[in-house]
Amino acid sequence: MNLPTPATLKKIDPRSDSALDCLIERLFDYAGMFPPAQRDFESALRESASCNSSLRRPWLLASNLVLDTAHSQKLSETDLSVYGFNPPLSVCVLATEPFETVKSVLTSLSKTSSPIEISSLEVKTLGKPSRAIIAEWGELASQFRAMLAIEPDLSQENWSAELDSCIEGISKASQRVALKCRLTGPTGIGAEKLAVALCKACDTRSHFKVTGGLHHPVVDPSSHSYPMGFVAVAAAVMLRRVLGAAISESSIAQLLTNSSHERFSYGRNLRFDNHQISVEQLIAAKKSAHFSIGSCSLHEPDHDLIAFAETTGQSPA
Repeated sequence: MNLPTPATLKKIDPRSDSALDCLIERLFDYAGMFPPAQRDFESALRESASCNSSLRRPWLLASNLVLDTAHSQKLSETDLSVYGFNPPLSVCVLATEPFETVKSVLTSLSKTSSPIEISSLEVKTLGKPSRAIIAEWGELASQFRAMLAIEPDLSQENWSAELDSCIEGISKASQRVALKCRLTGPTGIGAEKLAVALCKACDTRSHFKVTGGLHHPVVDPSSHSYPMGFVAVAAAVMLRRVLGAAISESSIAQLLTNSSHERFSYGRNLRFDNHQISVEQLIAAKKSAHFSIGSCSLHEPDHDLIAFAETTGQSPA
């Protein structure tokens, strides 16, 4: 993909009267160090820092970086001014080390000279009940004013029971806790399981995060092998939050893999088939609970949104 240079880049400001812009604003957590991008630490820092000048829609970005524990420690020892970040820097920390190590790293991040906000602390259940995860990690996340994101393994045969247990723990937690779903890799799930998880998270008003594979707005099966797009997933979340069971789980599953632009509308209303919400309802739904997408790429989404907006009649005025 040929990316525009900062000199030729035409910036696109978000419009408060556009359902599309409201839907995608602050949607992505940048995870450039992870597959398939798999950039080295310095390259990921440079790319994240350049988003304001290299993206048409820099406001797509929610968190600047998603890092494992070891690289989070390295970040705390890095002179961020060299890369040109505009503080504060927002970081999602993956708990890939034992508790005390993660706690030490979060403390180091909180004491850097350049302000760093820890937006989320993300933990895999690894067979533990979500209640145990929350008991172990919840207070630590709260101490650093971070959201705790719990990732169950929904690729197993007992995935439904695992999901129900996780949702129950999240819904009863006194801290900010999110359900995290992985869509690619060995534990990745497809649209049908995602539809179930999405509906349960929305119906319990839980915070929600997904990661993996969502690089294109609505997927054209003739061009891309991965069946889900980020606009479709975000739309599914907001429609279910507002409409509840009036948009069924099966309709959500259809929306997630839909490739027909004719079934969507993103003007003053967000519509899929006969299901519709206003911009005002959409904004309220976004404020009601966290939702973000972890992505190794921001330039692909930014680039593809140009053609998507033109196709759906949402080009900027």
